[in-house]
Amino acid sequence: MKYTFSDQVLAVVAQSLQLALLTGTDIVDHLRIIEVEPDPSDVTPSVGQETVQLTLTDGCRARVKRTIEELEAKARTLSAPPAAGPG
Repeated sequence: MKYTFSDQVLAVVAQSLQLALLTGTDIVDHLRIIEVEPDPSDVTPSVGQETVQLTLTDGCRARVKRTIEELEAKARTLSAPPAAGPG
């Protein structure tokens, strides 16, 4: 039996690399939290079907989305102009 990654999994691997570069963190730490499972929309493998596609678990998808939203919020805060002080 062979397993392949869905486009969704590959996109998260690419995002993980980008996050590691932007934050100066180890890519391995980002990759460790990726969780995959057989794609439920993929038909059950029949005799002779040798490839199953893996996709992100719902929990992993939610974690990735939350992490990116948090980093975007932090980036907006850091790039916002400082508030004007008393005149």
